[in-house]
Amino acid sequence: MSAGLKTATTMSNIAKCVSAPLKPGWWKFTSATGASAGALSALTGLGGAVIFVPACKQLGMTAKKIIGTSVVAVTCATTAGSIAYTQNNVTDIPAAVAIGAVGAATTPIGQRIAKGVSGKTLRVWCGVALLACAPTAFMKKEKHESTQDADHIPGDIAETRAGGAAALALAGKADELVAKGGILSYLKSRSAAMAPAAATAATPDEKKQPTVPSVDESSAGETPAHSGSAIENTKMQFRERLDAAGGDYWQALLNEKDNLILGIAVGLLQGTVGIGGGVLVTTYMSVATDMEVHRICATALMATLVTNTAVCTHHFVNGNVRLRVAAVLGASAMAASYVTAKNVSLAVPEPVIRGFIAAALVASGVSMFR
Repeated sequence: MSAGLKTATTMSNIAKCVSAPLKPGWWKFTSATGASAGALSALTGLGGAVIFVPACKQLGMTAKKIIGTSVVAVTCATTAGSIAYTQNNVTDIPAAVAIGAVGAATTPIGQRIAKGVSGKTLRVWCGVALLACAPTAFMKKEKHESTQDADHIPGDIAETRAGGAAALALAGKADELVAKGGILSYLKSRSAAMAPAAATAATPDEKKQPTVPSVDESSAGETPAHSGSAIENTKMQFRERLDAAGGDYWQALLNEKDNLILGIAVGLLQGTVGIGGGVLVTTYMSVATDMEVHRICATALMATLVTNTAVCTHHFVNGNVRLRVAAVLGASAMAASYVTAKNVSLAVPEPVIRGFIAAALVASGVSMFR
């Protein structure tokens, strides 16, 4: 090989390792992309990588920069969406934390596995898996009425607590939520109904003298129907999990064994191909649980957030993030994800949400073969 040809080959290889310079007005395209991905993330619980990855390719990034920048943008979107869903008390927070924490711990194992497999092979595997998961978006496990407990009986005292709507969703009571106008309408109506009831509950004489509430009254008045506080809702859910285990921390952990095992699979998948954690969570919960779809999306979103925190650190340390693009994508995605999760997605009918999930899975799968 001549010296000139060697030089040309070397320069070509160097060029492949350097991202193209950003063109004027790039931030407009990036902002629109981030907003679209953020809204999709909040609606489906899948993170938005199906939009982030093609957008980064369009900006002329290298493969490593595409993955690293997309992971950061997905983390931003899932952060905002998770906060909004948690404020609305829809997320199964203990389950999401269990899945995400184990996923973060096992992600490095997946990254080591990925080193022994070619990138093309990994993409094909991921594409096939995504396409295979698409039909599961329309699957839903039926709830057996014989397993219904007091917390899930419509109209029971549990329905007036901060976890009332969440308890119905967890129990697979999608039809009842739809009859009430959806989760969002239900939350608002419960809050509005309880306010005047609390104001007129006591007579003037009773207001003058403090009374000791009964056990049921204490449970009903422990927190508002919808506190709007992510911190309070998180504490409440963990406290309920611990109470269900009789105050035994070890038993409470064992009760989450299915989610812990799912977290291992999520971490291996996330570490191997860089995406797919949210897909696995939504797929499993659609097939194996009777959760209502909005709760599935919210839980998958938070699980992805916890896992991606570790992945983000890896990409930042290795210089795989194009900071300016990540900042614009992340900021616009956070805004759109929060607004959508807070005010839009909960009002969208369940069949429509499942359709969005299936479409996103198919689009993601097809993109892997390009």
